[in-house]
Amino acid sequence: MRAKLSQMWRTYPPRERKLIEAHLQDADGCCCPRCGAMLEARPKSRMLAVYPPGVSGIDLECRQCHRFLPRVQHTSESLYYTRIQRLAGAILRA
Repeated sequence: MRAKLSQMWRTYPPRERKLIEAHLQDADGCCCPRCGAMLEARPKSRMLAVYPPGVSGIDLECRQCHRFLPRVQHTSESLYYTRIQRLAGAILRA
């Protein structure tokens, strides 16, 4: 059974991401730009499945709006893996 569109978790659009990032630089806590609720930190990011191995991250989420902002931290292993993937893609295109 599929979730309703209003109940699905989505990322913030670019403009709102910039507002949250700017607010994080200035203050300890951060509020949702849409509803004003406090953003909660989720210990594991929803986006880890699409990132290369070795990446760690958290999500800042608003439970009222069902929006989240992934905060990802790459390691030297994940950057190496990403470079190898790009090199393989370039070789296959050539």
